[in-house]
Amino acid sequence: MLQYADHRLSNILPVPAERTTLAQRVAEEGGDNYLYIYHLTGDLQTGRRTLQEIDTQPLPASLSDLYRQFIRRELRPDGGAADTFWRERIRPVLAVLTAALEGGFTTSQIADILDRNQVEIQDVLDMLGQYLTGLDSREGPWIMYHRSFAEFLVSESEGLLDPADGHTRIADFALEFGGEDWSRIDSYCLRNVGYHLSLALNESLPARSAKNYSDRLFALARSEDFLRAQAAIAPERDLHLATIHLALEQALKGNQYLRAVQLGIDRTVKQAESDAVSPVDAALQWGYESGCGRARTYAKDVAVVWYLLIALSMARQGRADPFHSTLEDLGSHFEDRVSSRWSIASAIGTSLLVPLMRPDEVRRILRISDDTMLGFTASFTNGKVDYWT
Repeated sequence: MLQYADHRLSNILPVPAERTTLAQRVAEEGGDNYLYIYHLTGDLQTGRRTLQEIDTQPLPASLSDLYRQFIRRELRPDGGAADTFWRERIRPVLAVLTAALEGGFTTSQIADILDRNQVEIQDVLDMLGQYLTGLDSREGPWIMYHRSFAEFLVSESEGLLDPADGHTRIADFALEFGGEDWSRIDSYCLRNVGYHLSLALNESLPARSAKNYSDRLFALARSEDFLRAQAAIAPERDLHLATIHLALEQALKGNQYLRAVQLGIDRTVKQAESDAVSPVDAALQWGYESGCGRARTYAKDVAVVWYLLIALSMARQGRADPFHSTLEDLGSHFEDRVSSRWSIASAIGTSLLVPLMRPDEVRRILRISDDTMLGFTASFTNGKVDYWT
């Protein structure tokens, strides 16, 4: 950690001896916590702290103390106007970012969820600075640099954020704009609205709010339009089954046994329907990515056979790009050799594809082929090994 601290200070203190002294102090005070070093040196790089302050004042006692000082210095100084700005502008943005799943939200998504203009949202994002990470883009998407900051914000000891607030804001937005037509909301909300409802219910909501969100999750899990939209957006992930399962968990938690029975039956029926959709069906209906994703839910050897069948179905339809993309996806996800149990089936599929395959695609198949598969493929292709070299 000393070397890391020294590296982070290299642009601030050019004199090696001075830099080493400060690096030792920072590393020791931070208890070898890289986040402490990252944020403290980040404050120096951005001018939020000065070298004079560092020299004349005690360093933060811990990572939590560093977070606490950042809130007090930059986001919520004592005073009327600053406190109003915190409540109305900063806290809602933090609530949404703290609740964010996957890769977070873009500036425009946060503005839509909070019904504010993007300039106001960007002002707050700029204030958060090094405590966020975005994909080198002014638009984001943005998410907390580290979950420890989110956990600090919602901790009972600090009392800065209601842990349910961000989840309810996101869920309210998704349900308001998607309730009548689920194609109107973005894919993030479609994938995750059920999770946000469930996560909100896991917190200490007031009784009336808890009932409201429980009812909405139940209604969502029984909405054929919503479940159909979820199933279509990512068929390989069975998101609609996850939504039903989340509602079932909350029903059992709330002793709502009639609901639990209804949801249990729904999940059984939907699972059977999902199982009936083969990877090839998914590829033909929703694209090769969906088919490949569904194929990967099977054991490796069976998945390889499904991949070959998907490639065959793409070839039969004259869809060259999906054909080659399927083989590329196969090579990127599987490296171990297939077992002898499925060697013949894999050899049959490979032999039909060989005339259509590029040399690099043939090599991908060879890497996962055992001796039995190689022998049968050579036989089925009449020994045309020129394809294989």
